[in-house]
Amino acid sequence: MRNKQRGAFSVELALILAFVASFFALQVNFVIATSNKGQMDRLAYSLVSVLSERRELFRDEGNICQLPKDCEKLVEELYDIGLSAMRRMSNVFDSDRFGIRIEELIIYPGGKINSVRQRGYVGCNFVPLDNVPEIIPTTSRNRKLPVYQVSICYRTPFNILGATRGEFVNMVSSAFSFARI
Repeated sequence: MRNKQRGAFSVELALILAFVASFFALQVNFVIATSNKGQMDRLAYSLVSVLSERRELFRDEGNICQLPKDCEKLVEELYDIGLSAMRRMSNVFDSDRFGIRIEELIIYPGGKINSVRQRGYVGCNFVPLDNVPEIIPTTSRNRKLPVYQVSICYRTPFNILGATRGEFVNMVSSAFSFARI
């Protein structure tokens, strides 16, 4: 009788330990996902801040796609900044799974310009700036401020259960800012 009780205790202990171990694995999964998302949020905010402060920093007039070659150069520079920042933040960063989208919306009295440029991995669903015109501030000269949005995307296997089957999750982080005029 006593041997049967020891066996039952061992089985119950094994089940409880398996449950506790899986709980901790899910907690680690959540912490890693939250950390990655926080890093991406900070990076998107930093990149859009550099983009919107170009007038003060580089004496730019605010239209990033006035000349197509300048636009492509700027997108390439921001992409390179994003790549180097992500490499420093994560030791397992894969540049093939990283993408950036830069969008500019300028509203003139006669119409609007909406420029979109993408670089790198673009398999994510990005939110466009189409619905923003209602909230764009108006200056004292009755002009609308240019709006910039930087969205970054990283394809990550942060789902522990999905990673074993080769499933990936696209994490997207976006930030927008108004240009200084």
